[in-house]
Amino acid sequence: MDQLVADVLDGLDESERAERVAAATRAAAALPRLEQALRTLAAVPVSQLPELLLEVIDVHSHRLDAWITSLASKRLAELRASGTQGVRFGCYGWVENLRPPVPREQLEIQLDDVATTVEVSAKDGYIHAPSLHHAATAAVLRSGFLGNPDEQSYAVNLTSRRARVARWLLGGVRQGQNLGALLGYRFERALHDAELDHLIERFRRQFPLPVVPETAPEGTDADLWARSAEAVSARN
Repeated sequence: MDQLVADVLDGLDESERAERVAAATRAAAALPRLEQALRTLAAVPVSQLPELLLEVIDVHSHRLDAWITSLASKRLAELRASGTQGVRFGCYGWVENLRPPVPREQLEIQLDDVATTVEVSAKDGYIHAPSLHHAATAAVLRSGFLGNPDEQSYAVNLTSRRARVARWLLGGVRQGQNLGALLGYRFERALHDAELDHLIERFRRQFPLPVVPETAPEGTDADLWARSAEAVSARN
């Protein structure tokens, strides 16, 4: 073997000979890694070797993504070796089958006494609701509005805030409170939130709540009814 290598080298000029020797030196430097790889394979169960062989063939045939991600893995290993800590995630995505939007009918309606333009379509998608009762109510109102777009009966701005206020008012009336007193409380609260407290007394004098002695309705706590009337009188 030595004689064969010598014969090959003797037939080369100086530049080619130096190039061949450098290549052989680089190949010899890889021998320890080859030995380590063989020792690693020796510890792998024989039943797993066919699957690993297929993975290696995939990488060297069509798995371009493995070669691309190897650059990121190499960079990560270098950062780890330099003492950098922590993990950062990078993500990407794409949208398929994009289509131009379908033109929708524009309709002018009165919503809370304000002229509003809405788009009417029979395919508006899903209605997100916090419960089945909310979903059923929204579906009925939407179906009625789509079936009668020229009527304002179904143009209801049923937001969660308005629903909470309505439940609060109904609860107060159910407890014997006067509807005017409840609305007045909310009005004064709005003035307070707007830092207009100096106007509260002026509105109270201008629009006092009438206190009309009434008998408590059947099934209502008479004492609670009387205290409510007293509270209204004290407010005035």
